[in-house]
Amino acid sequence: MYASVKDFLRAGGKLTREVIVQLIREHDALEEKVRQLRRREAELEDRLEAEALECKAIRRQAREWEEEVSRLKQELADGEREVEQEVPERAASESEEVIARLERRIESLLSDLNRLRARAEKSAAEARRDEQNRLLAGLGQLLDSLDRAIEMSDGPWKDGLLAMENQFVRFLEEEGVDTIEGVGQQMDPRIHKAVDQVDDGKFEKGQIVEVRRKGFRLKDGTVVRPAEVVVAR
Repeated sequence: MYASVKDFLRAGGKLTREVIVQLIREHDALEEKVRQLRRREAELEDRLEAEALECKAIRRQAREWEEEVSRLKQELADGEREVEQEVPERAASESEEVIARLERRIESLLSDLNRLRARAEKSAAEARRDEQNRLLAGLGQLLDSLDRAIEMSDGPWKDGLLAMENQFVRFLEEEGVDTIEGVGQQMDPRIHKAVDQVDDGKFEKGQIVEVRRKGFRLKDGTVVRPAEVVVAR
């Protein structure tokens, strides 16, 4: 990139030296944010590995409980067979008490097992969602910097940056993330955040005139970051 900038500086052109220098700074800032995201990605991998170890421990405990449930069921079956045999009334009554106690114990273990599984699934889902939101927040800052660089550029530089932005947006869509814009649409407080109001004869009251900062939402409708918009009044 820097060789190309030097060629532009020698040949002149539409871009001013100030714009090119600013673009270089934006490029350096983007590279630093990429490095930060890579470090964050490594931290995420460490956390996911810890979550995997915890889930492994939970599954091991669940297997132990299942084995205990199987053992108790076997004891229950043995007790039922004893009840079916001809035994004195007192012995039959004691067997029924043992069976009832085992049934209660089995129900308690099954209930604990279901709660444990639900907690493990919820914990894993929350961890994935939190990390996804943090990652998207970092990517959103990169996209914001790219938008600012596009606004300051012209000619072939602008075309190249626009192509880069389109590629970035396609990557997000492939990963299940939609960008929120909406120029010309009615402002929706669920996905938009109004940061200013203007008089504009081209738009009706409440319509979005400009998107100051793109927003993001997941395919399931979860809004990660609302779009900051200017609304007609």
